[in-house]
Amino acid sequence: LVLLKCICHSSAIIASKAAEQSSECVQEIKLKCLQFYKTAVKEMLKRLPYKDTFFEMLTFIDPKIALYNESRIKIKDLTDIAVRIGLIGQIDITKLAFEWRSLPSMFNDIEKQELSSLDIEEMWRKILEFKDSNGDKMFSTLESLIEVVFSLPHSNAEAERIFSIVSDVKNKKRNRLSNDMVSAICIIRSSFQTQGNNCLNFKVEPRHLELHNSENLYKK
Repeated sequence: LVLLKCICHSSAIIASKAAEQSSECVQEIKLKCLQFYKTAVKEMLKRLPYKDTFFEMLTFIDPKIALYNESRIKIKDLTDIAVRIGLIGQIDITKLAFEWRSLPSMFNDIEKQELSSLDIEEMWRKILEFKDSNGDKMFSTLESLIEVVFSLPHSNAEAERIFSIVSDVKNKKRNRLSNDMVSAICIIRSSFQTQGNNCLNFKVEPRHLELHNSENLYKK
């Protein structure tokens, strides 16, 4: 990320300077910029784990792979994913393998087409709601894996957002806030932003008022 920011900043400076130069100088600047970008890409490829097979395995959530056996050549089993995200010991791997194998056979072609046409999160929500004859979820173990995969950050935007909230919450005038209090405020503000809540539309419930007492407000 830092490297990309440097590239953008450098490009802006170069562009402003190039406008003031002769055509020969502009051409030279273009060639140097091209070489700069090539070097930058090479350095990023050295540092980023773009060849990590884990990223390819995560494509199992794609409907073309999840719902059709013929597309599962490289992803026949989800054990490696469960290992990488730390679910070993928390879920039944044998059951996970069974649910993954049986998934395509649970839906006919029309149902698969309907599911594939949905947003990917909506598609998985409907799949995970599927129940057997006893009323139990057919893919309860797979659901645990899906929840973790969908919670994986796709960028550092969320972390940057939290840092921004922290800097707003804990400033020079509020530098004595405890870590627990800062954490609580950040969680609330982040939740409000995600759900679109604010002080005008938030509905105060009786349970909130019950917590609003001296014991909680002035806890040391």
